[in-house]
Amino acid sequence: MTKLLVKIIAFSGLVIVLQAVVTAVFPPKTPREVRLLNRYLEERVDIIYFGDSTVHHFAESDRNKNPISLMLQDRLPGYSVGKVAGAAYNMDLYERYVAYIVARGAKPRLIVIPINLRSFSPEWDQRPEYQFEKEKLFLTLAPNFFHFLFYRPISVFSNLQPIQEQDYRESPVYEGFRQVGVVREFDNPSFRAFSREKTTRKLILRYMASLDGRHRKVQSMLRIVRMAKENGLSILFYITPIDYRTGNRHLGSVFAQRIGENARFIRSLLEVRRGAVLDLSLTLDSPAFNFGHFPDDHLYPNEHLKEQGRRYVAAALS
Repeated sequence: MTKLLVKIIAFSGLVIVLQAVVTAVFPPKTPREVRLLNRYLEERVDIIYFGDSTVHHFAESDRNKNPISLMLQDRLPGYSVGKVAGAAYNMDLYERYVAYIVARGAKPRLIVIPINLRSFSPEWDQRPEYQFEKEKLFLTLAPNFFHFLFYRPISVFSNLQPIQEQDYRESPVYEGFRQVGVVREFDNPSFRAFSREKTTRKLILRYMASLDGRHRKVQSMLRIVRMAKENGLSILFYITPIDYRTGNRHLGSVFAQRIGENARFIRSLLEVRRGAVLDLSLTLDSPAFNFGHFPDDHLYPNEHLKEQGRRYVAAALS
């Protein structure tokens, strides 16, 4: 048994070394968003604007389909703005991006990071395809050439899918701090058939849990603030607008109250640490939002903005 164990260890070590050699000779493809960030840092772009789909989503009826970052650029002609955004990006990933900037020794004039309150929900936080583990690993290892040699073996031998689909489906759903079910009861294939009752359940799933300091995305946010302070980076957070009018129509005024409570909680955490934060959560009415269209997810209220909404956010940020 001991000899077998030694052979297994030796074989595993040989595979890892060979993988490291292959990585050195044939580096893995850098993710598009990381390539963009590298270019911005090399060009000393003034403002790095991170974000999820709310930054660049548009309605087909929009005359101006530009993302918020370009609208912000138009308002700040004396500054350059670079967007690094992707669908379902979240605070865990922003933390790795900021750490990457620190490791590169770069200091843009400002980093903008949206706080999407829906990203704290189990629908977003626990969904397996929203974990971006390979991208996180790449950002963690890439700044150190020696560590990066082991990117391929680590990605091969590590569990890069920490949350399984079944675990996600059984994740608890809360109203306030009271559990009211599990994800599969609020998000399953039957929700492709739109109804008022299903809209109500979607709103509960996405927005109605109360936040506390133990949430892992809250912790990521606080680590970003700490990294910024320790490394002389300026960061502006903003809480993205939410279609609270539609929420109120389905759940009553408690919907906007819960959004306000969670936004105040986030602001209090940041302000006590002297973090800059702009709260836009309850600032836009329903016509500024875009939902009710293909694909299915857009049938339900979300934070995607029409042109007027994106212009408003750009103006507020500027």
